[in-house]
Amino acid sequence: MAIQKTKEPSKVDAALQRFAEMLIKRMEEMQKDWHKGWIGGGSMFGLPQNISGRTYEGSNAFLLFLHTAENGYKAPVYMTYGQLYKEGAHVLKGEKAVPVFKWGFSIKDKDGKKVTEEEFHNMTDDEKKECKRRPFLKIYPEFNIDQTNMSEVNKEKYDAVVSQFRKTDVPTITDGMYVNKAIDRMMEKQEWVCKIQYDKEEKGAYYSPAKDIVVLPTKAQFRIHPDDPEECFKDGQEYYGTALHEMAHSTGHPSRLDRLKPAAFGSPEYAKEELVAELTSAMVGNTLGFDRRISDNNVAYLQNWTSALRKEPKFIVTVMADVNKASRIIIENIDKQRIALGEKPLVQGALDGVEEKVKNEQQFEEIKADQKKEDPREAVAKEWDSLAEKPTVEMESGDVLPVEYNKEKDTLDVLITNEAGKQEVYSTNYDHDRNIEENVGHVWEELSNMKQYQAKEVKQETSSETAKDLGDGLSKEPEINDKEDNSVPIEDEKGGLTPKEYFSTLMATLNDGQHDGHTALGIKNISELRDYFKDNHNVSEWVANVTDKEIIEAGADMLPNIRYNHKEGRTLYDMEAAYSNINAKYEDVSDDRTRQIAHRIDQVKSIITAYHTNIENAHGENYLFEEESAHKIIPREEYAKSVTQEQTVEPTQEKMDEIYYFSHTYLQSTDSREELDNLVEKQDYDSLLYLTREYDQGDALSQSQTYKNATKFSGDDILAEDDNYAVVYNSSVGGTYDLMRKVTKQDIIDNIERYGLESDASDDVKKVAYENVAKQFSDIKSKIPAFTMPNEDVLYFQYNQESNKIEVGTTTNAGLKVDQTFDYDVDRTLDANLENVYEQLSELPEYQQADEQEEELDEELEPESLDENISLNEYSKEKLEQDKAQIAQKFTDMPIPYFTMPNGEKLDFHYNQDTNNIVVEKTMDNGEKKDVYQHPYNHELTTAENMSDIYAVISQKPEYQKVEEKENVVAHEDSNVQTNVEGLAEDIAETGVPMAQAEKEAKTIVDDKQHENFHEAEDKKQEHDQAKAEKEQAEKEKQQQESKKDEDKPSKGVVHAAILLGALAAAKANDGVWMNKESKSNAEFIFSHTPVTAYNNIMMNLQSDQKGYRTNVFTSFNNAQKNGVAVKQGEKATPFNWTQWDYQNLTDKNDIISNKEYEKLSDEEKKMYGKHASRLTQYIYNIDQTTYPAVGGDQFVTLLKEKGAQQERMKPSTSASFLKQFDEIKAKHPDVIVIMRKDDSYEIYKSDAKKAAEATHLPVTKQEIEGKKIDTVSFSHTMLDVHLPNIIRAGHRVAVCDQLEDPKLVKSVPEGKAVLDRAYSTAKAVAKQEGIKYERVMVIQDAKYDKTDDKIEVSGMIDKSVGSERLAALQKANDIYRAVVAATGTENRLDRSGRNSLLPEDDAKHEKLVQELAAGVLMARQGLPATLSKESQKLIPYWERELKENPKMVGVIERDVNNAVETIDNLIANRKVDYKAIRGQLPPKMITDKAENYSLAADLAKLPSIDTKEVVVIRDRKANKVDVILPAGASVEANNEVPGMRKDRISIALKKEGFNEVKFYNAGGSLGLNKPNSYFEGKDVSLNQLKQYQLVNHKTIEVAQQPKQENKVEIEHFRAIKDDYGRWAFYIKPKNEPQFSVYPPKEHMNKYFSVRNTPDEKTTRAALANKWYEVAKQFPDVRVDIINPHPAKDIDMSRIVNPTITKSAQDPKVKLVFATIDGERHYAPVNETQWQRMWLADNMAEYKKAVAAVVFEPVLRKGMESQQTQSEVVKETEKVEVKETPEPEPKQEEQEKQSTSHGLHL
Repeated sequence: MAIQKTKEPSKVDAALQRFAEMLIKRMEEMQKDWHKGWIGGGSMFGLPQNISGRTYEGSNAFLLFLHTAENGYKAPVYMTYGQLYKEGAHVLKGEKAVPVFKWGFSIKDKDGKKVTEEEFHNMTDDEKKECKRRPFLKIYPEFNIDQTNMSEVNKEKYDAVVSQFRKTDVPTITDGMYVNKAIDRMMEKQEWVCKIQYDKEEKGAYYSPAKDIVVLPTKAQFRIHPDDPEECFKDGQEYYGTALHEMAHSTGHPSRLDRLKPAAFGSPEYAKEELVAELTSAMVGNTLGFDRRISDNNVAYLQNWTSALRKEPKFIVTVMADVNKASRIIIENIDKQRIALGEKPLVQGALDGVEEKVKNEQQFEEIKADQKKEDPREAVAKEWDSLAEKPTVEMESGDVLPVEYNKEKDTLDVLITNEAGKQEVYSTNYDHDRNIEENVGHVWEELSNMKQYQAKEVKQETSSETAKDLGDGLSKEPEINDKEDNSVPIEDEKGGLTPKEYFSTLMATLNDGQHDGHTALGIKNISELRDYFKDNHNVSEWVANVTDKEIIEAGADMLPNIRYNHKEGRTLYDMEAAYSNINAKYEDVSDDRTRQIAHRIDQVKSIITAYHTNIENAHGENYLFEEESAHKIIPREEYAKSVTQEQTVEPTQEKMDEIYYFSHTYLQSTDSREELDNLVEKQDYDSLLYLTREYDQGDALSQSQTYKNATKFSGDDILAEDDNYAVVYNSSVGGTYDLMRKVTKQDIIDNIERYGLESDASDDVKKVAYENVAKQFSDIKSKIPAFTMPNEDVLYFQYNQESNKIEVGTTTNAGLKVDQTFDYDVDRTLDANLENVYEQLSELPEYQQADEQEEELDEELEPESLDENISLNEYSKEKLEQDKAQIAQKFTDMPIPYFTMPNGEKLDFHYNQDTNNIVVEKTMDNGEKKDVYQHPYNHELTTAENMSDIYAVISQKPEYQKVEEKENVVAHEDSNVQTNVEGLAEDIAETGVPMAQAEKEAKTIVDDKQHENFHEAEDKKQEHDQAKAEKEQAEKEKQQQESKKDEDKPSKGVVHAAILLGALAAAKANDGVWMNKESKSNAEFIFSHTPVTAYNNIMMNLQSDQKGYRTNVFTSFNNAQKNGVAVKQGEKATPFNWTQWDYQNLTDKNDIISNKEYEKLSDEEKKMYGKHASRLTQYIYNIDQTTYPAVGGDQFVTLLKEKGAQQERMKPSTSASFLKQFDEIKAKHPDVIVIMRKDDSYEIYKSDAKKAAEATHLPVTKQEIEGKKIDTVSFSHTMLDVHLPNIIRAGHRVAVCDQLEDPKLVKSVPEGKAVLDRAYSTAKAVAKQEGIKYERVMVIQDAKYDKTDDKIEVSGMIDKSVGSERLAALQKANDIYRAVVAATGTENRLDRSGRNSLLPEDDAKHEKLVQELAAGVLMARQGLPATLSKESQKLIPYWERELKENPKMVGVIERDVNNAVETIDNLIANRKVDYKAIRGQLPPKMITDKAENYSLAADLAKLPSIDTKEVVVIRDRKANKVDVILPAGASVEANNEVPGMRKDRISIALKKEGFNEVKFYNAGGSLGLNKPNSYFEGKDVSLNQLKQYQLVNHKTIEVAQQPKQENKVEIEHFRAIKDDYGRWAFYIKPKNEPQFSVYPPKEHMNKYFSVRNTPDEKTTRAALANKWYEVAKQFPDVRVDIINPHPAKDIDMSRIVNPTITKSAQDPKVKLVFATIDGERHYAPVNETQWQRMWLADNMAEYKKAVAAVVFEPVLRKGMESQQTQSEVVKETEKVEVKETPEPEPKQEEQEKQSTSHGLHL
């Protein structure tokens, strides 16, 4: 059973919480002084950075600025742990890290090749679409430099870093506002995403979504500090900050990010959008180098933002996501302007803002400088004019170009001729930091890049000398002619060279360094090479016919662009060239990248070295130096076989980022697939992935549905996939969609740590869990991988990942010799598992301590033993000193130099080389070290063994023991046993007892006390038994879970159980009203016509009641979205159970088709399919959880009126309350007759009653109110229009006191009579259709169903004593419906009893709950409240206990309630109910309904008590088994433990008695020991209490012997067999009775197989046989015949003569059936199943004939004189087949339309 664990926040959640808290604090400060800005004003310049100078960006920069300002640090400089270590610094005591967020992207191109983010940004949009990006978020703890001792260890560096952020004083200036040219140009050119108006005076800035325009005041309007230079400069920044704020709003337009939703001014949605705009402006402004003050309008929202962050810290995630998107759009558009201005794009500066900060400072300095000196342009112009000779530039082309200075534009202008031959002026900005000569030189550099001004190429023809004479004629090397025409042959007359030799010589010549401009060097691939040489008659034929490999080996790899496929192999030339290219490219680099490049070169070098080694091993040493080997292809498996992954590829991401797939939604039905099918048909895969994301509820991953690969079944195909989701389609099972969320390996590990490893986890998830355990074990190798046992033995351990076990043993030269293995519990920590193993080992006799005397002797001798262990004589002094130095180094290198004691305390240790002692210390609160223990280092042992010995000694000290709860243990002042005896003997002797006798008595007392103390100490060693007991319990739960097909997953069951518990709690507080107290209309869906089952009806109504929703109207997420309605943030869905009906192939369970597909089949094909139900879970929301109330307008008001709560509350009205109101009104209006509305009537009191009686002629009655007789006139509310005019005509003024309600929300309330009439008609219709007797008696009594007489009896009178007439009618209607539901549960109908493993009296309580819930549905359908009867209200504690202890019972409740209500619906609609088909799908009856047969179990369940801590123990000494009945509250299923009655200790105590198996049961209910009286025969039954680890017998219970059954039937054959559909059944053949089969629950079938080849096999199987014989005898419906074939009814069996089944003479493995049909002999093969069943048939001759009829059916049909049509035959055959199998008969089409689930609920 999975242990439920408290869900702890993840690292990301904790980091977000920290961010939110800092932001909240800053906002609160801004509420007091909002002029300081978001970052805190201008206290320092520059963005946050780490110690190496890298700046932080985005939200991290924002976070770190806040952190720096909050704590008053001197500079926003931060360091990681690694950087601290590198600098030799450490974190100051008590300082806490700040989380830094790091979003990374794993990017791969279409070929799966890894792409860097820089490469990705440089791609085109089309290339980006082909890439796959997967984001992942990491949290890094970092510390401000002032949180460290950096100022002490390196003060010089500390001062230098901090000084960069100190702000210098700004001299007073009189003019100048900040200018941003990029934004100015964007406004001027109107190149923003929408129009920006900036040149007209306005009262304020705003963005209009309707007109899609940003409106800004003029820049001059922002100049509000003309007399303060610094503030005036910031006024300009505020102008641009305001512009960025409004531009951020405009990104949310529907045509862009679609973020702007209709929201009222001041609403939370409006406030959130303002926060997005504020932070976007702050982030972009930060990137541009200035802080952003909060706008005046948004000061009011600070409180809203802080409350939202406090309520949900993840609010910042959604905000920052929108901020990042908006800022990205703004920055991209600013970059376009910067490029146009010739400035560096912001994205190339990593968006860090540093460069912009510097530019802004320079701009500010320039403004100040302008006020002190003349315009620099004037100075340049003067100097230019004074030049004697005007500057020119002489280009390499020979052109001489004059240069002119343009003062207006501040540029150097040159008249040039462009490539088209036209003249134009080329301008270059003048750099005033350079002189004229340097600026002219810069012009020359820019013009030199133009082709027309570069040096002209001079072509040279070269030829080589004559080649060496080869002996067979002169061979001439080909001359190289650098021609541009590729079609012209290079050289004719090849001489004596072969084509290959000619080609090789040509390649070598091309690469001699003298032909760099030759066109052949531009060939890109081998295909292009073939085309290049097609006209060269020397090599054209050879090039065209040889393979690519031959061309490469002939020297083509020397061409710079041609490479062979490296997957197949490489050439030596290629390898060497790659290495040389890298060296040549980077050999002169001296900047910061040098180390990376050098590392890469070394990496390549190591690869080439490894390649060479492999090649030498394969081909010999000389191969590398042979010329003919240089271009031969070497297979990859030869040269790369020993090269590691680290050598051959760049480092990959950590394995923790390895991707897995979590299947969050599985769609199989036609309706659910329709939307996806349409998208696939359109090939709209983006929308398909979007829909996949929408289906994802965001729940934690399910371990059973998480896999390594997306495609896990045959036929799976990935349709679409992105970084986060994948869609898998499988067409082989009727078409299914598996919607998957991508998760990382770390996500899985986090999930396992949070929730434990689930029993049904996939193999892939289990593998991750086991790998994680193995990693933990590898991490502790630096600790002590050994146990020191109580007897001083040292045992080593290791983890076996394959078997998931901890192996323990001793070490040998061959490794670990395994002596013991222990299961590793992945749900527990590593320490807990090791502690568990140690405790189990400690229990074994071979590792126990010696007796007391030996222990005392050991203690006396210990000092001498320790001295001997040092063995100094074996070492020379020099050798000993060397060893000490090595040991000291080992201790210095230990990564974890401390012990973790059992109580969790950490003790440091180190080695003292001078004394040869291992010193263990404790760090005190003041930081001082205190010695705890010292132990000489034993040089004959390893370091691990020394440490194990020390740990064993220290861990036994009391102060380091694990704290345990002790039961009334009083510590003795003397712990020495002998002293205790002597002291106690002296005390006893003082009373006059002789000393000898006193010593005996003292010894007895001390022994008893010591025995008790032993068991208390043993508590710490018995934890492993608890783990084992939990494992056994988990196995039991798994079997129970498998046996209940109708139940939901535990998680959903728990949710529904909690809802039902809430309903029962409401019933106790509201006089029995448990559902729909406010009389809302029944549960339904607003945007669809989805049918609602009875159970779903209950869940939806109760959810509305308990959450306070105004209606019972719900919607699905997708339907809400389609209708423009959104689900509110943070709302949680309600699980909605859905039954999807389709058709399943009778021979292939995986072949499931829809109703439409079934209708398209032929009659023969339809014969192979039967009705099939699939269980689905959808998630729905009440409309109050959506924005519909806000956007629905009048439609919502109308809906609220029609579907909302009735204004009349269902509380009994009292006359006293009305009389009090009457008196109050009369006091104010004494001359007015007051008419009071009371429920369904009007009443007039006191003197007014007499006046009204005279006018209306109504009688005056005496009504007793609060002990007084009050005159009263009463009439029905329907007669008000009759009597009111008469009273007015008599001259009286009248006040009618009715309910004062909003007319919009008033809805009619059904009268009591109408409610009762409907209940009567329902009962009467059900009785008439079903043939049940119906009687309406005119006495006041509860409605009831008489099972004996099969009669529904209702009362025709109302009991008005319960309150108003209407309330009485409601309760009576509810009572009638209970009787109707009861009538559906009889044996001849739904037969609900005996199927839930409950004792008869508990089964009756379950039946009562079904009646109440089903009747409540019939009430809620009319918009009426549902009320429990007085009798049922007494059962609430029992139902609450059952739901708490066994939440899975809701599955059984759902099944029974749905079947009951649907049966009633069918009967009212005059539809026939197929009870047999429904019963065939229910679990078999486990318990007969004879209560006397279970009296012992019922009595025993009442005995256990929490108060007295007593349990019932049933000991079966023959089988060595024990049953334990726990008291109510100590649940087996929920694993509830009661102090003093722990199940693990009870198990230990019983196993000490010698029992092998212990089972626990609840005190009654579905998890009780629900056995017949015969079960207890021959067993010892007692009432016990647990004392330590012993069960003390308080009372022996005598179990009366049951009379032995007479005429007990002998079971001749009993075995497990499979039916035609692969389902297991029990075959039973009683003596002298026909054979039959039954379908048992899985636990019984598992029991049958589990005892195979065990001593219990015979008795267990005999008990199962007798059990199921009795069940079948009492309930014949459970019998099925799966042995005999079932031929079609229309087959004439008389035509079959002499049938026989025998083995083939040729092959005994082949079995044949022979038969004579119409005088002709036929034969055909039969399968093994038919052969085996023949021996089990009652009548073998009839069996053979039936087999022949089935096998030879086509032959028999040919001779039939009159045939039915094929369709009729098929239908008839279907009826027969369905009747013989437990599958339900297919319903008619008419039934399908009117009843979705066809009377059957799984």
